[in-house]
Amino acid sequence: MRPSFMMAASLRYFYTSFVVLTALFVTIGHGGNYKCPSACSCLGSMVDCSKQGLTSVPDDLPIWVTILELSFNGIPEITNGTFKDLYKLEEL
Repeated sequence: MRPSFMMAASLRYFYTSFVVLTALFVTIGHGGNYKCPSACSCLGSMVDCSKQGLTSVPDDLPIWVTILELSFNGIPEITNGTFKDLYKLEEL
């Protein structure tokens, strides 16, 4: 093998590794919570917390939720800022 070919292969490997690791760290750093709350069920980007006897909105909602179902619970009020970190939330 020629040294220039080996160097190009090494650079390609380094670049690929760098891109993958950067994507991973960005995902983790911005990811927050990717788990489904224990009182809820998750399907795709929908989180269903209905009929769970909740008295407040779960505080561990995943940031990726687009549809949040909270019906048939005993939640008396929802305060300002409850959903401030749920940037993708479209339907409540």
